[in-house]
Amino acid sequence: MKQYPRIFSLSTVGVIYHNNCDYLLHPLRTDFTGGSGSGKSVVADLLQLIFVAKKEYWESGTDVMTTEKRTVEGIVLKQGGEQGNMAYAFANVEVEEGKYIIIGTHIQTNARSIYPFIIQKGFDFNPEGGMNLEPMSKFLLYRDFLPGNQILPIDKLKEHFEKLGYNMRHFNNRTAEFHRTLFNNGILSTDLSHDEKKLKTFAQIIQSFSRGKGVGAKSEDLKNFLFSNDDDQNKEYEKRKKEIEEAHEEYKRRARVYETVKLKKDRLLSLLEDKKKRDAALHRSLLLETGFAYQQREVVGKDLIRTQKEVAYVNLQQIMLEQRVNELNMEAVERELDSISGERERLEKELENKKKQREFAEKNRASYEKAYTIAQSEYDEASAKWTRVKSAEGWLKIYKTAEGVREQFAKQEKNARDKERLLDFDNFLDERDIYDLFVNSTWSQDYRLAQAEYDGVMDQLDSEIHRLEQLLPLFDSDNKDSVVQWAIRNAGKLTKEEESVLMHFKTLSTKKPTEAKDGTRYIPDPEGIYKNVKVLDKTADGFWMDLGGVREFVPFVSKQLFNNPDTIEKELKKYGDTIEKELEKLSAERDSLRGLRDQLVEFGFNQQLSDIWLRRDEIMKFEPDESLQMQKEEFDQVLEHFTNPKNNLRMQYDEAKKNWEDALQKLREADDIIANSQGSLQAIDGQIRQLDLTQLPEKEREAKNFRQEKKALEERFKDWLADVQTYLKASEGEQSQVKVNQEIRAIEKEHGSSAKMVYNAFSQRLQEISRRQGSLEQRLIGLMEQMPSLEGRYTESLKKYEEIIGPFKPEELTEQVEESVVNKVKVTVITTQKAYETNYEGVLYDEKFQIEDERLKGNHRYDFQTLAEVMLPKIVQNPDRIEEDLAGDVEEHLRIINQKMNEINDHKLKIINGIFSKIEEVYSEYRDRIDDIREFFRQNKISGGHYVEINFDPSKAYPISWIRNLNKEISAKAQNVGLFKMFETENEGADAIILRAFQAHSDGKNVKPDIRKLTNPKSYFDLSISLKTPKGEDAPGSNGQNYTMLALLCIARLSIIDTDKLSRKDRKVKRGVRFMAIDEVAGLGENFDMLYELAKNYDYQILTMTIDPIGRFEEGKQNIYTLRKNNNPEYHNVNPTPLAQFSYDKIVERLEDYIHQLQTQN
Repeated sequence: MKQYPRIFSLSTVGVIYHNNCDYLLHPLRTDFTGGSGSGKSVVADLLQLIFVAKKEYWESGTDVMTTEKRTVEGIVLKQGGEQGNMAYAFANVEVEEGKYIIIGTHIQTNARSIYPFIIQKGFDFNPEGGMNLEPMSKFLLYRDFLPGNQILPIDKLKEHFEKLGYNMRHFNNRTAEFHRTLFNNGILSTDLSHDEKKLKTFAQIIQSFSRGKGVGAKSEDLKNFLFSNDDDQNKEYEKRKKEIEEAHEEYKRRARVYETVKLKKDRLLSLLEDKKKRDAALHRSLLLETGFAYQQREVVGKDLIRTQKEVAYVNLQQIMLEQRVNELNMEAVERELDSISGERERLEKELENKKKQREFAEKNRASYEKAYTIAQSEYDEASAKWTRVKSAEGWLKIYKTAEGVREQFAKQEKNARDKERLLDFDNFLDERDIYDLFVNSTWSQDYRLAQAEYDGVMDQLDSEIHRLEQLLPLFDSDNKDSVVQWAIRNAGKLTKEEESVLMHFKTLSTKKPTEAKDGTRYIPDPEGIYKNVKVLDKTADGFWMDLGGVREFVPFVSKQLFNNPDTIEKELKKYGDTIEKELEKLSAERDSLRGLRDQLVEFGFNQQLSDIWLRRDEIMKFEPDESLQMQKEEFDQVLEHFTNPKNNLRMQYDEAKKNWEDALQKLREADDIIANSQGSLQAIDGQIRQLDLTQLPEKEREAKNFRQEKKALEERFKDWLADVQTYLKASEGEQSQVKVNQEIRAIEKEHGSSAKMVYNAFSQRLQEISRRQGSLEQRLIGLMEQMPSLEGRYTESLKKYEEIIGPFKPEELTEQVEESVVNKVKVTVITTQKAYETNYEGVLYDEKFQIEDERLKGNHRYDFQTLAEVMLPKIVQNPDRIEEDLAGDVEEHLRIINQKMNEINDHKLKIINGIFSKIEEVYSEYRDRIDDIREFFRQNKISGGHYVEINFDPSKAYPISWIRNLNKEISAKAQNVGLFKMFETENEGADAIILRAFQAHSDGKNVKPDIRKLTNPKSYFDLSISLKTPKGEDAPGSNGQNYTMLALLCIARLSIIDTDKLSRKDRKVKRGVRFMAIDEVAGLGENFDMLYELAKNYDYQILTMTIDPIGRFEEGKQNIYTLRKNNNPEYHNVNPTPLAQFSYDKIVERLEDYIHQLQTQN
């Protein structure tokens, strides 16, 4: 049996021949039997499409009955409308017992690609996530893919499954991700995601299991089939080829660089000496210029800081005095707020007491109102009961007994239902305009008789219409191949016997049919039939004629048409017109009968409704008792209450009325109490609202304004602190605050007897401070206007000084700098700068150096470092020490160039050695794999003791020994001569180097070697495969044996080459789905038994396709499906449901119900 995972079932939705169907696959063997056109090959095509999942590599196992190949789009069953453009095929893969992952494909006829998909319970579809798919405990059937009996687009279907608790992901244009997910979850044993050739080979293997899809016995075909990655080493060589050639070019380039660098060094050292003279003069000039600017800025700066401190103190006075005034205002407002709040609290307490009195009354009122509501409800109920029960007295007077009343009620109720049903049916007949048709039909008289007559009448009409439809084309003048039209053209006048023979065979053609089957006939020579009529026994109705030993009775024609050649065509046309009119009449009659019956079924017309229709006059004339027109429940209650002596309804009514009147009186008393307390509550509430609306908001606004002012003053104080940090020490700021606080306390002490006097004193002091503030700010502005120019001159000179020399140290100025000395030193700078620039330009524009760097175009500022870096890129190690290290860095660089030139050829040969060592390694691996396959073939023999032999023969044109010889020589030269001396030929490319090496280290027989073959491991051997007799001789082999040889090769390809790379003894077959779909298995003979055993040993499921079952049914080891072709031409692409055999004595005809029941049990 096939181990898990295995294909549990295969399902189709909208697929040609199969339409919507489910097939349970046996873990070992499933047979599909049936004639041509029954859809057997479609099963194999669908499995291939699901697992290959790529349209480009899919190929049908059999050809269509035309010259065209079956396409993926041709799998879709064309049904018309949007649904007719889509199909689904999917497999339930059982990954462990009772656990399923669904994989499948969605096909659209108008799409360029297919939509592979996976359905699982979980949400993780990460292709790199390992065993991340969560299986479902239920397998899916085709009906699960048809919500509302519709084929949905895949995105809508995904939403449908999400509602069912499943998760669907399609992989359109992401086939690699689809295969990677299946591989990592153990559903595929081979990773097909990274190698298109491997995927193509996988598809070819599946196709090869079907008849006629071979691999080919040529050496190249076998190598490409068994080892798909044939260009890995070609790619590696092409990747490293450029590296080899670049190494050779690098050697020559470095020699040229050596001489150029040496010349640049000499010129730059000369320029450096001029630069040092210029820099010394420049440094002296910058020192004096910067010192003069510094001394001027310091004098004005000190005065500026002194004035800033005075302004800061005045600003602090203003802020702190305004803060104290704000505090006094806040205290006064808060006292007024406390007074208002106290009054409001008193009023609220008084209001609360009043409310409690009212709440007490309201609390009692609620209980009174509840009692009143209950009493009123009981009173209403008792009154209603009493009123209804009184009507029962009248019923008993009319119908005598309670039972008589019940019988009348039941009769009225049934008549009402029948009447409503009858009126609905009348409306339906009128709306559909079939009332008269129905009335005049048997359906209106006898339902059972109409049912019995319908099928018989329809069968008679179908049969007669079919007969006339077959006759009508015979009288069509365009039908040149009919016997009748031949007779019109050639027969002339005929005897009654001749015309009878002609009309007896009128349905036959004069041309051979394209498809031959049992009973097919045609008349190539009509004249030879009717002119040589051999009449044996003649009767009044016809005669017996001899057809070459076969006797056939020919009836006489009722009326001769061919007795007058001049009227033949006219009579035949008249006959054809008669048939056509009769055909139209019968079709109309059939459509009318079918339409009436379908519409009656649609309404639900049945025996019960038929009986109602026959009683319609009685139903419509019935007059009901209006007093009994009520619901059944109400009727039963009324009768029960009236007839039951325990129900004293009169007493219950009087008691309920009294209770209601008492509750009403208590409720009114409570309402009076509540109404009288309302006035005093409103008065107190008005006083509270007055406080809330006017006095409190006004004082709160004042308090809010003072709080905002306080916050603004605090922000001003923070700004003041931040502003004075640049010119006040922290201790100076604190001292200023202490001094202002002392001034505030002195004012308050002097005027403390009156709050108004204190406020006036603060206001007067703030005015004085404001005037002082104005004069100080004017002086500050004047000093600040001088500072920018002084600061600018100092900043500019300092910037130049620091850029060129470094940090400026004012303490180095021992005396006052004069401006005349500064100007004299500037002249010396100009003279030395000119000399440096002349030498600089000589180097820059020297044609030998060809300096084109963007940094040295335009305003290059004669920068020595940039020039040195451009001329000697990557040579200068430390740009900050370029002048000190230039000579040493260049000498070191020249030494490295010389060393690199000696290493280049070594690197070139190491690359070549690595490439061809890998080719030899892959060659050895291929040889070992062929040994495994050879042993596999010897263990699995074909019928008659035959076996398959595969041979691995080293190539003579490309001997592997040349690689070994080359590597030996490379090693020897590395020890004795030095690799840089090998392959130093000028202007020689990598291909030429390799080809020359091959010719030097091989036998020289291959005079025109191909570089791509030299770098391909498969060029160094040939493969051959053949069928051997038990004695080891070549055998031609039967078709069955050749197919078995191909199947063995496919199994070997998957089971040996794609296993883990372990030793032969420890090699294990990977977990995964495996199957072989074998077409026309009957031709395999006894070889099928060998494939059957191979399938069990190598974990395969077998699917066979054949016309008739093979051998006896094996209980528990196989499933058989009998596929049947639809003989109705209108539905030739939709076959009937197949018959299924799951056990020896059980054949399932209703396959869909059987599998659905199995799903429900699961």
